Amino acid sequence: MNEPMTGGSDADIRSIPSDELNNIEKTAAAPPEQADAVREEAHAQEQPEAVQQTALAQEQSVAVQETAQAHISLEKETPVQPAVTNVPPVQPTAPSAQGAQGYTPPQYGQYPPQYPAYPQGGTQPQGYRPPPNYAYAQPAYAPRPPYGAAPAYYPNGASVRGSANAFPVFMYQKTPKEIEKDNINRAANVGGKLTIAIIITMLAVGFIVIISGFFAGIIQDMPTIGDDPYMGFTPMGFYLYEGLSSLAGIFIPSIIILFSVKKSENLKIEELLPFKRVGGKRLAAIVFGGMGLCMVAQIMASLLSAGFSLFGFDIESAVDFTMGTKPVDVLMNSICTAVIPALVEEFAYRGVVLGVLKKYDVNLAIFGSAFLFGMLHGNLAQIPFAFVVGIVLAYVRVQSGSMLPNILIHFGNNFYAVIVSTISEVVPENVAAIVDSAVMIVFLLVGFICIYWLTKNDKDFFSLESKQTELTLGEKVKTFFTSGTVIAGTIILCIETVFMVSFI
Repeated sequence: MNEPMTGGSDADIRSIPSDELNNIEKTAAAPPEQADAVREEAHAQEQPEAVQQTALAQEQSVAVQETAQAHISLEKETPVQPAVTNVPPVQPTAPSAQGAQGYTPPQYGQYPPQYPAYPQGGTQPQGYRPPPNYAYAQPAYAPRPPYGAAPAYYPNGASVRGSANAFPVFMYQKTPKEIEKDNINRAANVGGKLTIAIIITMLAVGFIVIISGFFAGIIQDMPTIGDDPYMGFTPMGFYLYEGLSSLAGIFIPSIIILFSVKKSENLKIEELLPFKRVGGKRLAAIVFGGMGLCMVAQIMASLLSAGFSLFGFDIESAVDFTMGTKPVDVLMNSICTAVIPALVEEFAYRGVVLGVLKKYDVNLAIFGSAFLFGMLHGNLAQIPFAFVVGIVLAYVRVQSGSMLPNILIHFGNNFYAVIVSTISEVVPENVAAIVDSAVMIVFLLVGFICIYWLTKNDKDFFSLESKQTELTLGEKVKTFFTSGTVIAGTIILCIETVFMVSFI
């Protein structure tokens, strides 16, 4: 006999919660096909509150993600430019050496970083990459040239061997001292070339004048050096010979050299031939002071001539010409002896030669132009005198900044010689000597008074400025005299000087 089943005592039934009992009763009373749904609903009601909160949080997270994704899509469609601010970036600072326990401050300035070596024989983990090799590789540079060298590139990509591979070839570059020597040598060659050109041109022009004058009847016979003071010339023929030889023989080469050095030396015409305005009193003082110094040079030349006479040489006989006394002769003599030489010789030597040399050294310019000017005169009676006068004229040209004062001094000196020579032709020799001495003394006194005035009123006139360069003055003078054309011109003029000397 079957006995009824029991789930426990009455006390056990009373301990079940009322909600759970209700769910059990609903499940038992529900049809079989709805039992599962009722059971799930009861199970959901039995879930604790924490599980329900977790599910709610998941739903909210999904909603937030969807919202963020919508904002991102909107920003891609309408990008917003970031605002520009003037706030400087915050510079990172190194942490204090006394940091938290176990903190090791980084070692700044170490490059490349030192990576720990991977243990040999071990197995590299997946994704391991060895540290980069920071070893510095020296590029294949060309060897550094020695001091003073500069690269020189060959045209059209051709190298020394003529290949098409263009590469720099380092060639020797001169030092500043060598460059200055080259500049002075080039400037000295300008004076030497001009002097040689003047000699050749004067000989050519003189030859043409002699041939033309002979057929025109102004030359009595072909010139010979001897007792005839005019070398076969009539007075008019001699003046034409002297004037045309000076005018064409000096001016033509000078004008050619002028435009040549204007371009090569990058000089302006006003730098070579300056004509600055000089005040009236200052101009008069400079001219008469220069004339006084020319008288000093004349005394020195006379003493030198007397010294040569003691050894049997008459250095004045070659230039001791008898001048005409007619007014027309005096006029032609003044033009050909005083006017033309004062213009063309100053143009050549105080213009072109001094202007080029002055670019590199003013002292060398004064001395070098005076030397070539003295040698141009071609006889021992005039070379020392012309050299001293050349120094005076060059100094006046430099300090006055104008060609006018030295042209006037040159003219006055030569005109004085014309007047003295003319007087000696019409009065006894002793009277002519007295007149010559008296005029010379007057020029000396007036000249020294004017020089004294200049020292008081124009002190800068006697302070010659010379810039300091790589070469000393002695080295510059040596460079001047060792230039090729200066040597050649000096040899030619020495031969001419020896030829002009006659024995007593």
